[in-house]
Amino acid sequence: MVICILRTTDNKMRIKGRNSLILLATLFLVDKIFSAELEVKVHYQPEVKGGKPITVTFGKSKGTPTCKLNGKNYGGNPIPEKSVIMDSAYKTITIQAAEIGSVDNDFMFVSSINCVDNSESISFELRIFILKEVPNDDATHKICLFETFISNLPQPIRTVEMLCYNLGGTCSVSVVDPTKASVDLTGSLYINDNTELIKVTQSNSADSALLKVDCTLINIQTSVNIPVFFHPGANPWAIASGDPHFEQIVFDGLHSMNMPICYDVLGTPDSYLKIVEYSKIGVEIYGHLKDDYYMHRIIIKSVIGNVTVSMNSISIHNKTQVNWIENSKRIIIQSKFFNYEIFSSEILITILQETPIIIKIEKARNFIDQWHLDVSFKSGPKDYVEMSGLLGHIGKKEYKFYSSVQSDSDISNSKKTTIGIGNNLIIARKVERNGKYCWLMAVDDILKPIHISNFFFQNIN
Repeated sequence: MVICILRTTDNKMRIKGRNSLILLATLFLVDKIFSAELEVKVHYQPEVKGGKPITVTFGKSKGTPTCKLNGKNYGGNPIPEKSVIMDSAYKTITIQAAEIGSVDNDFMFVSSINCVDNSESISFELRIFILKEVPNDDATHKICLFETFISNLPQPIRTVEMLCYNLGGTCSVSVVDPTKASVDLTGSLYINDNTELIKVTQSNSADSALLKVDCTLINIQTSVNIPVFFHPGANPWAIASGDPHFEQIVFDGLHSMNMPICYDVLGTPDSYLKIVEYSKIGVEIYGHLKDDYYMHRIIIKSVIGNVTVSMNSISIHNKTQVNWIENSKRIIIQSKFFNYEIFSSEILITILQETPIIIKIEKARNFIDQWHLDVSFKSGPKDYVEMSGLLGHIGKKEYKFYSSVQSDSDISNSKKTTIGIGNNLIIARKVERNGKYCWLMAVDDILKPIHISNFFFQNIN
């Protein structure tokens, strides 16, 4: 604790009696709030081959924390928890290939890391892309290693280090969302068994950013994403996805107006998310997760049969199969209960009833350049009465949008606000997507007291 001594020769400025106790108490309170910084650095390879172990190395920076790593394997099952005590310069965690399992398709390994040192802690997420396992492929997959820093205090400037030992070629560095940060390295970087320091500067009070590093090294072309943390608890992966994973309009009871909220949903590979259900007409809509985050199939279950939309086809009532390919001409299919309009990159499905329900399914690329499916509904707060599933449950809650926690200005101009959801108060952050803003919150905060796992299923038969 730093002790400040105030000196003055003016008797009117001297602090006496109770005031001095107030000052002393204030100093102790300040010390309590602004405690010693805790910081770790993480050193890892962001892309590995299936069938190979994963190593994550923690570097001692500030404090002596115990760091624990948790994650799920290719099958969606938890791996054994790993931990290290940072009592020396570097400690390494190794996740064996057998713990990950056989990787039949490209897979994003998501690890949750928590480092604790007495009363201070840091929590963050690290993602490593695992390539599809190829039998009898013993070729090495050497790319640059990266080192990034995470702190329990805000840091407007961060440094990311590229370690390209025994490698040669070129790389380029950019920010996925340039409104969040800037980098000091532009143009081509020539790699020749060297290291590169990337200075990343925060923009627009962003809490995190994601770097995109494209390299051609020894005839291997890679494109990887590296997280940068400006604030503790930030999630650069969520803000970097092409959209906030889910967005919907809710009714603000305090101001009697509609407001946009958004949230991210994490599940397990090959699980089914019940997005919405219309129980009166017997229709349920599910998203089939390709990995833990993105959907590659949309299934509409109804009493007359299922409709399944995949990346390249649509199956109607378990009978008709229509190819869905790029540059295809518009196709219209009509039935007694459904209308289908199939375009090159999107499908419109209308459920025919007194008030038609329109479902839009479109192909999209995520931030690691993989294709997935997005689904949206033409609906608003008045429609939630007839809906259940995730969207219906969230839409029916009572919302009150209070004034900004950063200023007394109008909510629409604020960066953060407090939202009352039932009996809970939640801090929401304003983010922009495709020229529109929404209030981003953690999905489990919105759903309290239940959990997002209530809407996931291993099968839907």
